[in-house]
Amino acid sequence: MKIGLLKDHTFPDGEKMAADTVFTTNSDAERTDLIDKGLAVAVEEKPKAAAKTTRTVEAATPDPIHPVAGLDEIAEAVSAKIMKQLFADARANPGDRSKGLAISVGVDPKNERFINAQGKPNFCEYAKAVHALEMKSITDDQVRKLKAAAGSSTLTDADGNVLIPEEMSSVILTKAFTSGKVLSRVSRIPVNGQYFSVRYFNETSRVDGSRAGGVRAYWQQEAAQYTSSKPTYGKLRLELEKLTALWYSTDELLDDTMPGFANLVFDEFAKEITFKIEDAIINGTGVGMPLGIMNASCLVTTGGNSGGTARKNANEILYEDWTAMQRRLYTGPDSTVAILFNRDVIAQLLRWTVPGTTSAVFPPLSVMPVGGVQSPFGILGGQWADIEYAQTLGTAGDFMFFDGSQYVLPMKSAGTDFQTSIHFKFDTGEQAFRWTTRLNGAPWWNSAVTPKNGTVTLSPFVVLG
Repeated sequence: MKIGLLKDHTFPDGEKMAADTVFTTNSDAERTDLIDKGLAVAVEEKPKAAAKTTRTVEAATPDPIHPVAGLDEIAEAVSAKIMKQLFADARANPGDRSKGLAISVGVDPKNERFINAQGKPNFCEYAKAVHALEMKSITDDQVRKLKAAAGSSTLTDADGNVLIPEEMSSVILTKAFTSGKVLSRVSRIPVNGQYFSVRYFNETSRVDGSRAGGVRAYWQQEAAQYTSSKPTYGKLRLELEKLTALWYSTDELLDDTMPGFANLVFDEFAKEITFKIEDAIINGTGVGMPLGIMNASCLVTTGGNSGGTARKNANEILYEDWTAMQRRLYTGPDSTVAILFNRDVIAQLLRWTVPGTTSAVFPPLSVMPVGGVQSPFGILGGQWADIEYAQTLGTAGDFMFFDGSQYVLPMKSAGTDFQTSIHFKFDTGEQAFRWTTRLNGAPWWNSAVTPKNGTVTLSPFVVLG
């Protein structure tokens, strides 16, 4: 099948071709790649001024992600006049991707209408259906893929999906990381592959000879022999997990509701994705999701009781509990500790008095600085925030210290993958919107540490028991 270049292009083997060149290639993978990237369009007849060229590419294994079959049949379904006009428009408007549309075609394996007697895609019937849609306008940076996919599980993104601009995909997590009370505090690391793997110093104690797992310096006399030391390492390896969301909307709902309705729904899905990630950072099991601090081996649970293991009084949070938690908190030079709590505990906090006196720890509401209940808490240092993921009053985890700099969150560098398709639910007049986020997370620490001088272990994650 012939394709026409929309711009000058250099092929991997070094061959160069100018824009407007129409050529034939025997490589389905090469043809699909050029069309998907908007570098070329399929044509049935060449433009008048175009040079005729034949390009042969060594046979290669078909692309397992985008299997291609029967492209010649598409031309039978879509008139030569339409194809020629699409090519001409695309060539004449290289900066406007709303013109020169490449009609997207493909097969829903569940729809027998688009499967012929030999079990192969019936592109003629499918192309007629696509053409009958009377394609709606498409905004800049959106172009329909010209892709014929064999009916198999590799279709995933739905045949005929619409390419979503990268800016739209990234905006979801951009909002999450700037507005999320937990996500805005953690250490985010972009990952291109499936795994995140990193070495860390295996430090469980701060006594001499144990810092960084064995690093040590010595005071010694002139000309004395140096004594060597070395760190020991642990390895943190996380496989990216998948967080998904899917929304079906009827054409009528999208057409008839108020302007911007879809964006409102998108915002709610962005909030839901943020909620699930933040909840996992706090409560995740580490199985198919990030490992939350509540289930981490480095977590310290303490309080103001006689043994220092739980709160002083059940269903209360006293100032003595606060001081017990402060005693177990590790604060390094780069610490960014936040005090996170369930809103159920606010009344408890405002009742705090200095032990042995009736003096309030926080100023009364009448003299509270502008900013409300958040402001007086700053007297004790740190950043205070109420979160839904904290447990209710009286349960371990209702009040906690959280140093997000010590929690690592590797995630796909491209952010959230956002796809939409009119074809999956074509026969019921519905459009599908799908979000996929791949990430994982865990504390950097594998255990609490023992200080050089002290009797209790320290951690960047401390909760009231």
